[in-house]
This record gives sequence, structure tokens and C-alpha cells, in this order.
Amino acid sequence: MKNISGVSPYSFPGIVFIEMNPYRIDEIVCNAYGLTLELLRARTRKRVIAEPRAICMALRSIITGESLSKIGKYFMKDHATVIHARRMFLVHYEVEPDYREKVQGILKALNISVDRIERYL
Repeated sequence: MKNISGVSPYSFPGIVFIEMNPYRIDEIVCNAYGLTLELLRARTRKRVIAEPRAICMALRSIITGESLSKIGKYFMKDHATVIHARRMFLVHYEVEPDYREKVQGILKALNISVDRIERYL
């Protein structure tokens, strides 16, 4: 694992980001939820689309250290939406067993340790 250039080590102290194509995260999440990338990026608030979108936003931020504004632009949202998605992701992960299992399956498909998420709790 390497620290991505241009990302401040102070944004997540003690966390080393993984160099990974963020689109891979999107593909794995789409496969897990049975969605297309177009639907994931659609401007809708339907829970069946908003939940996987929030997971993508949170995982991109936590795993790759991609900037909030860059993630927001990709999903046609602003950086505050990404912050909210990351917060809700951690809350749902902590309290909802089904959500946690789904996310753990996604992390397994990405070959990433579950500890990477759980250190934020």
C-alpha cells in the first residue's frame, strides 16, 4: 500500500490509502446491487439507487482518499453530500447487520480487509 500523492496524511491520521481505480469500486457495488453505472450516477433519490451510491461515495473516500469534491462531481452531487454519505455509511454499517454483510461482501470482492472500515467506528 502506498500513500497517494496529493492527499494530505492529516485528512485521515494513521490511514494509508490504497492505490485503486475508483471505478472498480463502482463496478463491484453495481454488481452487488444489480445496478448499472448509469443508474448509480442518475439524479434520483430512490433508496434502491441512493444506498449503493452512498456506499460508493464512502468507500471511494475511505479506501482511495479521493477528494470529496471529485467524488461529488462524478456523481453530480456536491462535497457535502459525500460527507453525509460517509457519515450515514458508518452509522448503517454499525447498526444494520444486513447492510454490514453487504458491505463486507463488497470489501471481500475488492480484496480489502474489513478492519479498514471498522477503524472508523
